Amino acid sequence: KDNKQRFSLLEENGELLIRANQGHTVMTVESERLLKQILSADEVQFCVHGTYKRNLESILESGLKHMKRLHVHFSSGLLTDGEVISGMG
Repeated sequence: KDNKQRFSLLEENGELLIRANQGHTVMTVESERLLKQILSADEVQFCVHGTYKRNLESILESGLKHMKRLHVHFSSGLLTDGEVISGMG
């Protein structure tokens, strides 16, 4: 079992398939086709970024930074909504 939901399992035609949900940098993935860049706060009602409380002060002072990652990911809902899985738990 993967408590952090880093991968998904799917059984298809008698075979067990595994898929990464997040956290992998694969250069063959075309991010532009999969992700939507948010350019204005008016585009979304809620914008949630999951992180540790110890990072809050730095984020409030200087904003979110992608660091070594390609993107900063957000959710449009909360973990309690039941549909959010990415890094929020």
